[in-house]
Amino acid sequence: MSITATSRGTGNDTTSASSFNISVPQNLTAGTMAVLVLGFSNNSSSVTLTSVTDSLGNSWLIGTQYKRTDIGNTFGNGTNLAIAYSLQRVGALTTSDTITCNFSTAIENKAWALKEISYGHSIILSQSGSTNGVGDVDTPTITTSTV
Repeated sequence: MSITATSRGTGNDTTSASSFNISVPQNLTAGTMAVLVLGFSNNSSSVTLTSVTDSLGNSWLIGTQYKRTDIGNTFGNGTNLAIAYSLQRVGALTTSDTITCNFSTAIENKAWALKEISYGHSIILSQSGSTNGVGDVDTPTITTSTV
């Protein structure tokens, strides 16, 4: 079994908004998983990533979100990390597509990294998870099996 992670681009956005678009910087391959890692901050721990969509209509799941609130000053408090992923069942993302990230409130500072996870041809992945009502997946799972 072979699993490989390939970087497909990084970026940031400092426009204050409750959503922002990512132009896919490199084509992804059909049959792979798209993984989006997001860091964001608004000096408050109350903001959450509520949904991720793409221009093709692929299903995206949001994994556990981490909120840093343990620092004694405002620098670093409210720094969040979220991971979202898609098996690209509708279609593989290309440079003509966009990924849209939606947040619970307007934030200014956002940074992202897009990864492509490829795996051997004998591996089948399925994605599932239960949501907690705000788009977070409480129990994300990726199941593998062989052909």
